Amino acid sequence: MRKQKKQQTLNVRISKAIWNLCNRKKKKLEVTKEWKEQLKNKIIDSICNRCKYCKKPITVGSFSIDHNIALSRNGTNELDNLDIIDLDCNLFKGNLTGKEFSKLVEFLKPFPEMEKILRTRLKMSGFVYNE
Repeated sequence: MRKQKKQQTLNVRISKAIWNLCNRKKKKLEVTKEWKEQLKNKIIDSICNRCKYCKKPITVGSFSIDHNIALSRNGTNELDNLDIIDLDCNLFKGNLTGKEFSKLVEFLKPFPEMEKILRTRLKMSGFVYNE
């Protein structure tokens, strides 16, 4: 019974995440059933793995679908541009590319207090990087 409840929770979270991705304010994303299934499998495969940025375990409650290259920077919704990462990292990452964000995380490692302050401020402000 408990396993069934966890599976239901996972299915609901995945469905909501995919729905949110496909129904953004500016443009609705038309996707195939196959694409949704592949994304669902990608999410399921990521649960219990670690976030590639913060190394925290990805859980049913903490996963987020991230664009490696943000849509605002001409990224796409192709599966190879989508990563499953920790929600806090996604909020902190904003529209930085995966490479840019990795460099930022690496730079901040020796300064954990500064990282904590920056994460909080950037998440609160909805930080978006503009070139």
